[in-house]
Amino acid sequence: MTTPRHETPETDPLRPSLQCGRPRLVAFDYDGTLTLTGRPTDDVLAALARARAHGLTVVLITGRILDELRVEFPDVADHFDALILENGALIDVDSRHLNTAPPIDPAVSAALTTRQIEHRSGKVIVAASAADEHVVVDELNRLGLECQLMHNRTELMVLPSGINKGVGLQAALGELGLSPHDTIAVGDAENDHSLLATAELGVAVANAVDSLRAAADVILDSADGDGIVELIDDLMNTAVMWQRRRRQQLTLGHDDDGEPVSIPAHPANLIVTGGTGDGKSYLAGLIAEQLIDLNYSVLIVDPEGDHVGLDTLRPAVVLGDNGPAPPPDIVVNLLKRSDACVILDLSALTPDDRRRYLADLPATVEASRRTYGRPHWVLIDEAHHSVAPTEAALGAIDLAASGYCLVTWRPEELPPPFVAGTDMVLALTTSDPDPHAVDLVAAVARVPRRDVAERVAGPTGSVLVVSRSRPGELRMAHLAPRQTHHLRHEHKYDAEGTPPHRAFWFRNQRDQPTGTVARNLHELETELAHCDRGVLRHHAPLGDFSRWVNDVFHNRRLAARIAAIESAIRPSSPAATVDAARLELIRELHRRHHVLPDDSE
Repeated sequence: MTTPRHETPETDPLRPSLQCGRPRLVAFDYDGTLTLTGRPTDDVLAALARARAHGLTVVLITGRILDELRVEFPDVADHFDALILENGALIDVDSRHLNTAPPIDPAVSAALTTRQIEHRSGKVIVAASAADEHVVVDELNRLGLECQLMHNRTELMVLPSGINKGVGLQAALGELGLSPHDTIAVGDAENDHSLLATAELGVAVANAVDSLRAAADVILDSADGDGIVELIDDLMNTAVMWQRRRRQQLTLGHDDDGEPVSIPAHPANLIVTGGTGDGKSYLAGLIAEQLIDLNYSVLIVDPEGDHVGLDTLRPAVVLGDNGPAPPPDIVVNLLKRSDACVILDLSALTPDDRRRYLADLPATVEASRRTYGRPHWVLIDEAHHSVAPTEAALGAIDLAASGYCLVTWRPEELPPPFVAGTDMVLALTTSDPDPHAVDLVAAVARVPRRDVAERVAGPTGSVLVVSRSRPGELRMAHLAPRQTHHLRHEHKYDAEGTPPHRAFWFRNQRDQPTGTVARNLHELETELAHCDRGVLRHHAPLGDFSRWVNDVFHNRRLAARIAAIESAIRPSSPAATVDAARLELIRELHRRHHVLPDDSE
């Protein structure tokens, strides 16, 4: 093979870097797909060359045995970046031959020879005519071997158990360092079902068998080689076909009739919005769980440590929770794995350090997406703070490539390019809808503002889903349960404490430091039980306790209850009033810390 296509643009300067958001590999079946007559036509070979020149990795996947294929197509290796042969049992990458299973027992070939059944033996498989299936089955039963039979129109293949084209494609993708989510597969026959199911987009040529046409995401208008030219021309220009992938979905919940409400799993630009405590991080985690399960490569920028519980799902890993945030190049190096998930916990950084870190991160992430196509998704919590407002950082982010999920309770503070580039908005129901969120949803859905306000006003636990591609449609879902425990950041702080710059520093009635610090809600509760009345007389009239709970833990409901109690205390309040308020404060904090699942986001 002339040029390995899995090399990066740095090592292969003659190859262009693909735009992120486009497919990176196309796997073509041979007989009935690329050709009906043996060697593909010059037009088909020229189209394959255009695809490779454009940066696409091009793979041939066939049930054929290599020596037989070379009789009709001797230069086959010059036109593809990898060959997957013998129905997925044999892979040829960079002239290395890799078996995905042990060869069929030679006793099978010997038995068929004895029965005078015409057949061919490859490196792994045995091939015969479908008309002789009954004899093949008899001999396999007599020998007591565990094999599987696969039809390919008039041909019959004897394969090791569990081997198919999908298995072969997965193995080749691993060798090439590419992901099934960046892959298109094209076929025509019964043995191509697993091939199409493995790829993000499954394509059937016009002459495909009915069962494969029914399973495909796209059916080409033209047959065999003409259809391949049609597909490649589309990919080189508008890539409209790539936008038609539909097989994998993210289930957000169920509607009032119990029907699932889902959104496509393939990368798009989303905004998740709602008030503090309304379920934004819960919903973001629900989305992330399913992306991880579907083996997408995901980067989660987690300023408050809300998503560290996702590391119980493999292969998710948390970085930054036990020390300083790692350099951005370390982060993207882990994301080169096609199924990696990195949760970047920035909760230990000061606001200034976090801003500096997030100013440098986007350029490194986008360089990785251009080169490797990964991460497929970038989920950014507290996005109104986390999306660095510097021109350089904003300019580095390629919204056209899609795959950004921004989570915020302040959508009006998002940079305008992000709002303009949003494909979908997921708005949580709330007792007090934010007018900016209502405006955003109405603009994306192209519906009257009052309709949105009516739908999002209500008890928490539901989400309104709107999409630019489905104007006028308002879908409601009651949120589905999570796989992992949702850790609001106060749970982490209860265990480890906030960093010093976010702690509560107590002062007395003369506005002097007492030397006591609360780093979490438990410590606040404990100190309120022991502190001098003057401490309460100083902080409560200023609303310091409620402000800290809201600003650090973003718990609007608890902050509101504390604020109501604080309002009873004045600098001159008598001891009985202060002590009564002290007990109320402790009761609220104790209740929140130990119970209150209804307050969790």
